[in-house]
Parts: sequence; C-alpha cells; structure tokens
Amino acid sequence: MASLSTLMHTPLLVLSQMGRIPTEHTFSIRAQAPLLPGMLRPLLFFMNFTSVIIVLSVYVGLMVVDGVPLDPNAYTSLGTIADGPNSNGTYIFNTGSSSAPSSCTLTYPAGGGVVVQGVRMTNSYAGICIFTFNNFALRTSAALFTGSGSAAIALLSLNNIVIGSEVTMSFPGTNGYSDFFGPLPPGGPGGYAGGGYAATFGAGPGSPTISFIAGSGGSYGGQGGNGASSTFDCNGKAGFLGPTYGDLLADLVGGSGGSSACNYAKQGGAGGGALELGALRQITIAGVISAKGGAPYKGIVAGESQDGGGGSGGGILIHAPTVVLSTSASIDASGGTVPPGAGPN
Repeated sequence: MASLSTLMHTPLLVLSQMGRIPTEHTFSIRAQAPLLPGMLRPLLFFMNFTSVIIVLSVYVGLMVVDGVPLDPNAYTSLGTIADGPNSNGTYIFNTGSSSAPSSCTLTYPAGGGVVVQGVRMTNSYAGICIFTFNNFALRTSAALFTGSGSAAIALLSLNNIVIGSEVTMSFPGTNGYSDFFGPLPPGGPGGYAGGGYAATFGAGPGSPTISFIAGSGGSYGGQGGNGASSTFDCNGKAGFLGPTYGDLLADLVGGSGGSSACNYAKQGGAGGGALELGALRQITIAGVISAKGGAPYKGIVAGESQDGGGGSGGGILIHAPTVVLSTSASIDASGGTVPPGAGPN
C-alpha cells in the first residue's frame, strides 16, 4: 500500500486533474502525536475527482482551494532525462540566494557533465525555479535529486514523469547545529532557515518567537508545537507561535524555521523545501519524495532541556491527468522533531 506520511505541519497536496487512480494503488493516511517542541498539525490531502475537490484531513475539515498549477506547455523543454550510462548519481538543483537571485540550474551527475538553466518565476515568496522536459523517465537508475537555494523547485514534463524505485528526491531543511553562534541552518529549496543567535526566532512566515527554555516548532498549514515554558520569552514577555500560511495551488513555498531556545540556547531546525511535479500525461512514483523539516539541536544543561524547535515540513504538489503511486512510493513532508538523547523532549 502506498503511504503518504503525515507527520507534518504543512499541506501535502496531491492533485490528479482527471482523478483516475488505479484501484490496486490505495493510500494510507497516518498521523502521530507531536513531540515537543513539536510539529505535527494538519495533513491536507487533495484529490480532484471530475473537478470536485475532496479534502481528507487528520485535524481539520473541508477547505476550498484556488489557483492553477503550472502548465508545462508554457515553458521551453530542456530536453529529456532518461535511463542511460550517465543517469546514475546525484542531480543538484541550485535555486539562487540573496547574492545570486537569478540562479536556476540543474547539474547532472558528474559522468554526464551537463548543467541546464531553468526559468525563474516570481511569486508571493522567494520565487520558483522551473525545469521543463520533453520526458522525464528514470525507471531503473539509482539517482538522488537534492539542492539548495531560496526558490522552490518545479519539475515539469510535456509527457510523463517516472520516478523509479531507486530514485530519491530529497529537499530537507537542515538540522540545527550545535554551535549557537554559528551560521544559521538553511532551509530546503524554497524553505526558511532555523533560529540561532543571529535570528533567534527562525525565518519564514510561520516562524515562532523564542520560548524561555525550549524553542517552538515552525508553522505552515497548522501551527507548530509549543516548547517548554513557551508562555513567556526570555525577556518575560508573552511568546507566540508562528501563524499558519500557505496554499500550494496559489503559491509554491517551503516550511518555516523553528526558534532557538533562550537559556543555554541551541539552534532550531530549518523548514523543508517545496517541490512541484507536473506532467501533461502521467506521473508514476515508485521512489522517495521528501521535503522534511530540520530537527533542532538536542542538548542538556543542569537537567533541563535546551532544545531548539523543529522546522516545519515543506510543500509537495503533484498534478497530472493520471497519477500512479506504486507500493514502494514514499512522499514525506513531516516536520523536524527533537532527536533522542538526554533530557526531556
């Protein structure tokens, strides 16, 4: 049974425009209780059956969605990605930064020696890097797709997308570092940095304020979890969780960073990235697609937790006339949880 992991604060949105999901492939929706400074909130799972949106939610009720996914016909093809002698290995997306905001590249595995330039589109957040192919079919290749940058990623096909069982697309938020004064952990492509000394609250529209002992988790489709003593921040003022945000059909955006803690603070995890997969014919997934939020740094001082908060999971949007998930498929946009170790979670 294909499983959609729902350990998340963020909408995981799967859209099939014609709604034909083969009966032998069913979906299992599961949820766990949050781990403080935690993160799980609503799962939103969308399937379009003859233009009727059905929303199944673990924590919330029906929701109306607006907007249109990206149309592959609107963009020039970059060629074809297919199984071959150079198709195994690591594919790296670069979606730009404040110093190189226009960068949108995909570097193929070293044996191929190919770098292609995508198209950057603005949206309400940090933008989208769009990569369109005539066909994308990695049935037997062992390939890892990863990347970094401020903009989200859209992978489009004028025909089909096939993600084989040996293919992993992973765009996680970075885990919090042990050095509170070090660089902030970056988000996945389209996601936001975790909190630390330079930006204690974490970055992103759903970032929380810091709490007195343990940091709080970032929000997205639902609010992140409270950290210990999160009623007050370290100045004695009331602390707040970050607001919810995001509609994947309107704006492709990743998760927000969790806050660092105040006393003996350690960094919060970064928000997961954002990925759109769109094809004019069929999308078949047998591999792994992940946009998980980063875990906070775990530590202990004088018997008290000093964890940061977890980053919220990113956004995953999938749309095609036919979407097929095999029994080996895994789609995960869960948020970052406190790693095991000494001290209370």
